[in-house]
Amino acid sequence: MTAMTTTTTTLMMTSMMMMMMMMTMMMMMMMMMMMMRLIMTLVTRNTYAFF
Repeated sequence: MTAMTTTTTTLMMTSMMMMMMMMTMMMMMMMMMMMMRLIMTLVTRNTYAFF
């Protein structure tokens, strides 16, 4: 009984950690995308100004 509970708890913990990692990765990706969009807009504006 104890072994079963420990295994389930460990599995739950690992799953939670994985979920947290995935969430952080998603957030990082979103931030990167936003930054890229900002940079792209700035570059396009600069090019337009130059030309």
